[in-house]
Amino acid sequence: MMIENEINTDSPFSETDLTELRDHLEPILKMASDISDGTTSLVYIHDGSDIKILESYGDFNKPMISAARKISGIMDPENGLSIIQNIREHQQAASLLSDLEIDKIQFYAGALFRNKTGIIGAFCVCDSKPHELTEVQKQQLRVMAEGVKTQLMFGKQKEMLNESSRKLKISAALIKNSADLTFLLEPELGKIIDVSNRVEKELGYSPDLLRGKPFTDIVMEDELDGETIDQWFLTENHNKGRYSTTVHFIDYQNRKKTYKCDFSADKNHWYVTARDISDKKEAEHGVDELKEKLQKIVSVATDLIYELDWKSGDLSWGDELTDVLGYPHTEKFVDYDWWLDKIHPDDLERVIQDVAHTVEGQSQKVKLVYRIRAFDESYKYVMNRVYVDRNEDGTPETIIGAIVDISELVKIKEESYRNKQLLEELADNAWSATWVRDENGMFLFANDKFKSLLGLTGKKVVTKSVYDLFDDDIASQFKANDQKALESGEPVVFEEKLKLNGNVRCYKTNIFPIKGVAGLDNIVGGVSVDITEEKESQELVQRSLEEKNILLAEIHHRVKNNLAVVSGILHLQAFNETDENIQQKLYSSTGRIQTMATIHELLYKSSSFKNLRLDKNVEQLITNICNTYNQSINLDVSYDMEPVELNINDAIPCSLIVNEVVTNVLKHAYNSGDSGLLNVSLIQEGKTVTLKIRDDGKGLPDDFDKTGNGKSLGMELIQTLTKQLKGTYSYSSLDRGAEFKLVFNKSDRKGVGSNLK
Repeated sequence: MMIENEINTDSPFSETDLTELRDHLEPILKMASDISDGTTSLVYIHDGSDIKILESYGDFNKPMISAARKISGIMDPENGLSIIQNIREHQQAASLLSDLEIDKIQFYAGALFRNKTGIIGAFCVCDSKPHELTEVQKQQLRVMAEGVKTQLMFGKQKEMLNESSRKLKISAALIKNSADLTFLLEPELGKIIDVSNRVEKELGYSPDLLRGKPFTDIVMEDELDGETIDQWFLTENHNKGRYSTTVHFIDYQNRKKTYKCDFSADKNHWYVTARDISDKKEAEHGVDELKEKLQKIVSVATDLIYELDWKSGDLSWGDELTDVLGYPHTEKFVDYDWWLDKIHPDDLERVIQDVAHTVEGQSQKVKLVYRIRAFDESYKYVMNRVYVDRNEDGTPETIIGAIVDISELVKIKEESYRNKQLLEELADNAWSATWVRDENGMFLFANDKFKSLLGLTGKKVVTKSVYDLFDDDIASQFKANDQKALESGEPVVFEEKLKLNGNVRCYKTNIFPIKGVAGLDNIVGGVSVDITEEKESQELVQRSLEEKNILLAEIHHRVKNNLAVVSGILHLQAFNETDENIQQKLYSSTGRIQTMATIHELLYKSSSFKNLRLDKNVEQLITNICNTYNQSINLDVSYDMEPVELNINDAIPCSLIVNEVVTNVLKHAYNSGDSGLLNVSLIQEGKTVTLKIRDDGKGLPDDFDKTGNGKSLGMELIQTLTKQLKGTYSYSSLDRGAEFKLVFNKSDRKGVGSNLK
């Protein structure tokens, strides 16, 4: 029977397991009582805080059970069954019991049972009177105690196994449905028993792939507060309980992912829950980098930083006070009035209003530009960025500011503005149309002359496209011209006719790419001049010139014809003259006249009435001379002449000299019926022209006067014409024949210089 409220008989075992265990224990307890002649035997278990009786035999009461518990407390479980045949004679046991307890229990035989977790229960036989047991009885009780221990240990293990299975089922359900990554680990080696479904979604590993794998296989950095994960999983570390740390997992694609992991252990398992903090870590890393950059910026910044206590008016300047404004460090700690005193009088009222508006309103930031007096009494333009730090009630507490010297920027801006005004004024007053367009044909600039020339006066041009302002044909023409300049990278100059407002006008245009303008790419500039009247004048002049050329050609033609008539008359007279001396003079005059006629013939046949090709003229002249004299001389003429062009003032005297020289060759170098060779060479080096005429005839006579001082008309002509050319001439004898050489410089004389002096 059970003593209520003193001994808890609630068993942790299932009803089925309890019935089975009691069936095994009941005969053992009865046999133990019979062997020891005891009145009571029982088995109980200990769960660390209470005793639960599993099975008993015989009668027992409260003092007996209390005494049995106290005696069991001094028993050593390692010694197996302990037997006290007379409690009164056992000093240690008797000292633990009260007189009532000693009266109730004077015999005790019992054993404590231990497993790895501690005391799990006990077996004892008690009686109210002493007993003397034989060794056989003692051995029988020990065997029974072992039997009870075996049954109790088996029951305990089965109960623990059931409890573990129950917990595993609960844990598995929690793991499977967890919103975080969850791992159930085997405690000894840290191998994965199970994982949540979330693991496959976030890391790419299937549960089957991970089960049985060491947890460290998917960890990149295995440090846990100085201990490796392998060490953390050791059994002696289980008592550390819960632990949180950052772990870098390696996913199925071999990518690093950062998770916040919570590790916890119970008696049989490790639990790990992990939450992805990759984005958070990346953001924290970004913040750290930003902080580092800001620190670097602050360390090299040239801004003048200050802090103003709005309530007290105390003003503290940064170390840059000397660099920016030149004031010594002794003035770093001043007041609000010090700052106001340094602001330019023309800017002071505006600055005070702007600061007051910011402070009294809800704004936190304001940017001020003003002039401030430096230590050397000069004023500098500064940009002052102001930040107002407010209390919880919105009242200003501190003003933090940064001052930057922008004097150079202001100067550059003012110069840029002046230059812009000058350019606009220049463009507006220029006589040519000027504009700037982008690659889409939109106008970025157009002066008044452009609007006037193209009929756009009074219209808005800037920001308008060519297609907005002109017909499609003209707009496409403008766009194509712009594209040529952009593609070539060079200016494109052309003339174009445009029909605007029903009138056709002619323009000369220069379109050029504009490079190096910040923020503007692929833009072109253009300059156009209305040349309609100029073109009309040119056409008028061209027509007049063509008419004059026709008239001049006609004059040359008529002069040539008239000279031919005169030459023919002289030739006829020479033919009929009986005086041989007079006849030769008439033939000479005829040759000179024909020479003049040949020059006029070449002039009216050429495209220029100013210049003449001397090489062609010389060849034509010699052919005419040979035909005129028609002597019985077989003369073979060869030419080695460069193309040399002379103006008419040089061509006429030079041609007359050739006529005199060749005529002399035909008259004096050969006898009738002879054959001869005449070579003519003509070269030009710079402006110097050299003409040589060489024959293989008789050569010069011994009394030949090379100076031309004789009375020969031909030699006088050669001498006079050479002077007119400002040149030199010479005759020289060769081994066979003679050579004439004429050297002169080309001139740029205008008009007909035929005056022979």
